[in-house]
Amino acid sequence: MTNQLVLRDEHEKAGAKFVNFAGYEMPINYGSQIKEHNAVRENIGVFDVSHMNVIDITGPDSKEFLRYLLANDIEKIKNPGKALYSCILNNNAGIIDDLVVYHLNANYYRVILNASRKEADMQWIHNELSNSNFNCHILERNELVMLALQGPKSLELFKDKDIQDIFNDEETPDIYKRLCNLKFFECIEAEKYMIAATGYTGEKGFEILLKPHLAKKFWEVLMQKGVTPCGLGARDSLRLEAGLLLYGQDMTEDNNLLDSCLKWTLSLTDKDRNFVGKNKTLEIIDNDKIDSTLVGIVLEDKGVIRSGQVIKFDNGYEGIVTSGIYSPTMQKSIALARVPSIIKKEKDNYKNCKVVMRNNEASAIVVKFPFVRNGEIVCFN
Repeated sequence: MTNQLVLRDEHEKAGAKFVNFAGYEMPINYGSQIKEHNAVRENIGVFDVSHMNVIDITGPDSKEFLRYLLANDIEKIKNPGKALYSCILNNNAGIIDDLVVYHLNANYYRVILNASRKEADMQWIHNELSNSNFNCHILERNELVMLALQGPKSLELFKDKDIQDIFNDEETPDIYKRLCNLKFFECIEAEKYMIAATGYTGEKGFEILLKPHLAKKFWEVLMQKGVTPCGLGARDSLRLEAGLLLYGQDMTEDNNLLDSCLKWTLSLTDKDRNFVGKNKTLEIIDNDKIDSTLVGIVLEDKGVIRSGQVIKFDNGYEGIVTSGIYSPTMQKSIALARVPSIIKKEKDNYKNCKVVMRNNEASAIVVKFPFVRNGEIVCFN
């Protein structure tokens, strides 16, 4: 049975076209994916991402459990109001999922996981907890609505009195002022909501968790103010331009942090800290067992690069497209591709490649990703 979003009727009123994604009936677009994409790059758009799996981890050992569960170290976010990006690894250092964890209060953390990995994640987390001596509790927050307000003008929206009336209360008497002081990967939490300066678009913005009645009111005000509703299509083109990986395409349990350009999320500062997958990860590092890596691809010929297409290099090397799409900002087709690691090591020798599109080979070039940052094309720098 397909799950429906709390705001499903509101999306239909806004003209949403729906698809089944991760067991949810999700808006793919509201008429024009390119219009939605450009709205986020230039102005402001809103996504309903309530399909994401939200869990709260509380209890006296919640921090130590997360230090054991995650490859990154939440000791980095000692103070409440901070967030951290990390991955959960299996014992072979394979990536089970990527996530964002928020430190909300003493012994209180909120974790946002991928919807497509909900069953695998929850089974793994519960197993790790039951097989350990950590004293903490896991609560799924399926009742919360998650809206992503993204774009360069997102902050300015909170100057509006109608918006302020929704969020201002005794805990947060001036929501705009508090958000002005919020840095990237920081959050504020009140009884009725959590607002985080995070996102999946490469633009400034916020991800907001709300109780249903407040979410409906907020959505109605956003539509009245002319904020562009955006679907999964624009979310995919925006995240790919920003060089943000998608679990299940750019990384799976067959990949590790090092071959997925995620070594920066690996924390080995505290040598005494044990975490799941540590021994295998260290073995990969020590033996330099990194056979593949991810690179950016920009198509020079006409066409659209798609997942699964083969990338050909000189000397017989080949790669595979993990994510490909038409970039509205660049007005070119772009992709992430998994290629032999030598391609990145000897990048000056492998700047040019061919993308096999049906029976034809289209010319393309290898670039660094992200492709776009804050609306500016940066991959050719």
